[in-house]
Amino acid sequence: MHWVCPRCAQDRWQPGMPPRFCPHCAHPLEERTAFGRLRPVCAECGYVHFRDPKLGVSILIEEGQRVLLVRRAIEPGKGKWCLPCGFVDWDEEPEAAAARECREEVGLAITNLELLNAGHYDDDLRGPGINLTYRALIDAGALRPGDDAAEGRFFAPGELPPAEEMAFRSHRLVLEWWLKRNEDEVESAGEQQAAGIADPSVDL
Repeated sequence: MHWVCPRCAQDRWQPGMPPRFCPHCAHPLEERTAFGRLRPVCAECGYVHFRDPKLGVSILIEEGQRVLLVRRAIEPGKGKWCLPCGFVDWDEEPEAAAARECREEVGLAITNLELLNAGHYDDDLRGPGINLTYRALIDAGALRPGDDAAEGRFFAPGELPPAEEMAFRSHRLVLEWWLKRNEDEVESAGEQQAAGIADPSVDL
């Protein structure tokens, strides 16, 4: 068995909370001013804990005029919908993390990753962080939910879940952008048709 510090065993730590004990000497940490702001500091060995933001990735995958969403199997947002997403490992490139999350959550290999947005979020019980949203194409595989996803399906614009059924605010904003872009493309196609301009994607 591994030795467990008795004081640490009584620590009722929850996700999103700062640590209460020093990871080096197990002495209780105290809030002290360090490097310009209050931080958890160990009075015994001088350790200063810096609370770093988590780095997450989300992936916008389209099939025709539909977008892929997954229903979360775990908290936060259990039972709600979101884009395929997850955290970047400490030694992982963000693009590699996006590809890994797609394999794990929906069984799909992706290609042609394009960074759409980088933004801050603060609506996750595990703490605030930075999220990178990529747009990608399906390269191989078959839709098969797994890992954090209980279900996965493609939604047409008129089928999207209501805002209250979306797990994360940042994903709602991405879908608002996606809807607006689709509306603009439909409007542009209609204007071209009315003007008698041929669709360049159609072979004459």
